[in-house]
Amino acid sequence: MSFGEHCDLCRHQQTSLQIGMTCQLTQATPNFKNTCPNIQIKNSFQEKLDLLNIEIAKIKRSRSSVYVKFYISIIVGLAFIFVGVYSINSYSDFFESEELYLTVFTGLTACSVAYKILNKYRNELKVAKTEKRKIDLLLNKYKITYTTDIKFGKKYHGVQEVSIEMNMKGKFAKRTKTTYKINS
Repeated sequence: MSFGEHCDLCRHQQTSLQIGMTCQLTQATPNFKNTCPNIQIKNSFQEKLDLLNIEIAKIKRSRSSVYVKFYISIIVGLAFIFVGVYSINSYSDFFESEELYLTVFTGLTACSVAYKILNKYRNELKVAKTEKRKIDLLLNKYKITYTTDIKFGKKYHGVQEVSIEMNMKGKFAKRTKTTYKINS
């Protein structure tokens, strides 16, 4: 069993170069079966969980603009391809057709950019959700569940104020409300 993921969320974790990871309470390396009976959630883990939930919400908020950019790029790309292919068939002059091939290439590039935009969005969301799933599975071992309420403020000079209210239920029941300033 990997104790690291359990100890990473605990405030009793201490590390040293000689021994490695130990528990401040027992002064020994972690040794428990499924869950640690002495675990105490540390503030930095709470912050990590807050920021991860904010990141997922931020990515989801960008969904409409991502799809608009995707569809516009696809339409522009297909228009260039159509104009280029249609025009190549009607011209026989090599120099004019070279420009038309460039038009088709521009259309293919626009389509490629569209798929990169969409794939970037999907990959960012997948990575963030995978990380959240790992944390949630660990918290479930301790019978800890939580709900979040995230509110995005206005953006000023590329910085946005985001407040998150988290309501934890279970062994460490508590309600927190924190405000972060994130780059957007």
